[in-house]
Amino acid sequence: AIKGRNVPAGAGEIDIVAQHERRPVFVEVRARTVGSVMRPVDTVRIKKQRQVIACARAYMREHGQDPRDGQPRYDVAEVWLDHDGQPCEFNVVQDAFREKPPRKRRHALANAPGLQRSARSSAGKWRATGGRR
Repeated sequence: AIKGRNVPAGAGEIDIVAQHERRPVFVEVRARTVGSVMRPVDTVRIKKQRQVIACARAYMREHGQDPRDGQPRYDVAEVWLDHDGQPCEFNVVQDAFREKPPRKRRHALANAPGLQRSARSSAGKWRATGGRR
């Protein structure tokens, strides 16, 4: 069920907000002319994905939902336009992208025994300490 179109959320806007079996669905709409080299779904780059995810989280918070509850689904609605700019084909790509777990900011060797980051090295080199930290 569609809950809204062009919904303001956070610092952006969500093209379509829907719900499917109690799961929130956020849809990005993309259009391309028939014969275009790229599919519309392929134009949703990582930067746009992050923006949609941030807006979805803001929307959920604004509507009293915890963004961590019930993993939202992120779809892309593909609209194909004829050479007159009129829609001639429509396709929905479900789960077009997903939220990624946050990256760890610590270096993988930060807790390794016997290694210490060199204070003089701006390149982040590690040196052996003989087991001492």
